[in-house]
Amino acid sequence: MLRLIALLFIMVPSWSLETVIQDQWYLGHIDNAPSISAHQLSLRTATGFQSHFQMTMVMQRSLGQMTASLRIDQQRTYQEDQNGRLTSFAFEEDQNGSRTRVEGRVVGNEVIANIARNGQVREQRLELPPGIVPLGQQGSRRKMASSDLQVGQAVTFQGLELISGRIQLATSRAVFHAQRADGDLQFSVTTDLIPIPAQVVIDADGNLVSMRQSLGPIHLAINPHDGPPEIAAADFNVIGLFTATGAAPQPLGRNRYRLAASALAILPVDLGFQTLTGDILTVTNIAKPLPLPNPEIYLQREEALETDDPAIRTWVSEVLSEQIGESVAAQAERLRLAVRSHITTKDLSVADGTASETFASRTGDCTEHANLLACALRIAGIPARVEVGVVYAPALSGWSGHAWVSAYDGEQGRWLHLDAAYPSISRNMYICTAIASDSDTSLSTQVLSLLGMLDSTIETLP
Repeated sequence: MLRLIALLFIMVPSWSLETVIQDQWYLGHIDNAPSISAHQLSLRTATGFQSHFQMTMVMQRSLGQMTASLRIDQQRTYQEDQNGRLTSFAFEEDQNGSRTRVEGRVVGNEVIANIARNGQVREQRLELPPGIVPLGQQGSRRKMASSDLQVGQAVTFQGLELISGRIQLATSRAVFHAQRADGDLQFSVTTDLIPIPAQVVIDADGNLVSMRQSLGPIHLAINPHDGPPEIAAADFNVIGLFTATGAAPQPLGRNRYRLAASALAILPVDLGFQTLTGDILTVTNIAKPLPLPNPEIYLQREEALETDDPAIRTWVSEVLSEQIGESVAAQAERLRLAVRSHITTKDLSVADGTASETFASRTGDCTEHANLLACALRIAGIPARVEVGVVYAPALSGWSGHAWVSAYDGEQGRWLHLDAAYPSISRNMYICTAIASDSDTSLSTQVLSLLGMLDSTIETLP
C-alpha cells in the first residue's frame, strides 16, 4: 500500500518556473484512521529538477490473539534533466528497523543501482526495454499536466520503484475523466504494480486536490494538509480482509473453490497442487508429478534468500550432518522443523525480513519463516520457492494472507508442501496466488495477486 501511495504522488503534477516548485504536506486516512504522513518538496535546478518525497505509514496488525505495530518510513530523491527524464535517484526504506538504501543512475538504456541492506552492498543492473525512458517526478507530472486529453483518453509513462530490495520499472496509466466547474481535473490512475484504479483530482496547476481508492475492504484517502500531521495506526484484522462464502474447507482429499475473474486472471495453476477448470480451482494435499526443466532457478541466490550467508550455511550443514543418506523429503522436513525452532519470536511487526536478517534476529511472521526455509533448502541443494497467497485458518474460521514454501523432490518428481509458520494446516486449504521467488516472475506479481483476492470472494464448493 505504501508503494501505491508513493506512485500516486509521483504521478500528480505540480510545476512552475520558480526555484521552489512545490512544498506541501499531506495527510492520508486508511479506513478513517489518520495513519499516513507525506511531504513533497520539488525544486528547479541549473540542470533540471530535483524532487524529495518522504512518507510514513503506521498500522496495527491483528491475527487472532496476536497484535503488532508496524511503521514504514520511505524517502525518495530524484534528479531529472530539463525534459523530466530521470538521471539519478536515491531511495531509502525503513520497515520497523529493517533498512534498505539505494543509490542509482540511468545510463543509456540501463539502470545501475547499488543496494545496501543487512550490511551488504550489491549492484543491480536493469536493462530498459527499447524506447522506454524512465521519468522522474517532474517528467511524469508534465506528462499529465500538459496533455490536452479528451474524456476517456489516457497517458502512459514509466518510473522506477523499490520493491522487495530490487529496483523495478513501473508503468502508470492515467485516464482523463472530466474537468470540473472549478477547473480541477479528474483522472483514474492505475499502475502495473497496483491495477485497481485510484480516483485522483488535481487542480489547474497540477497540485493534488484529493485521492481515493478502495482495495477490497480497505479504503484509502489522501488530502493536502497545512503542516506535518499527527498520525495514528490504522487497524488491520488480517482475517477480515478476505471474503469467504460456502462451507469451511475440509482437511482431507481435495477442496474446490470458485474465484472471481480478477483473481483467476493472475492465478498460477501449474504448481502441482492446483488445477483450474473454468472458474473452479481444485486444490489437493499431494502434488501431481511434474518435471522441473530448470532447477537452477530455484537454487540461486536472491535478494531475500542470501544463500551465500556463512552463518546460515554452517547452520544448515549442522542440521543435516547427523543423518547421512536421508531422502530429499526427510531432509526438507528436518530443515522445516529447524526453522520453526530457530525463529523463537513469532512477531507480526516484521514487514519483510530476509533470510539473513531472520536468522540473526530469530524473529518474524510467515514471510520470515518462508524466506529462511527456502534459503536453507537451496543451500542444501534442494530446489525451493516461496509461494504467497491465502490460507484458511480453521481456528480463526477465515482466510488470511500468507507465505509458505514448496520444495522439489527429485526422487519423487513432485513438489513438497512445507510451512514452518502454520505446520498443521492441510495443503488443500491453501490458494497460491503467486510465486515470490522465481527469476521468471515479476516482483510485482506478489502485490497484484493478493490485491486480486481482496477484490473477490472465495467460495468453497461441496
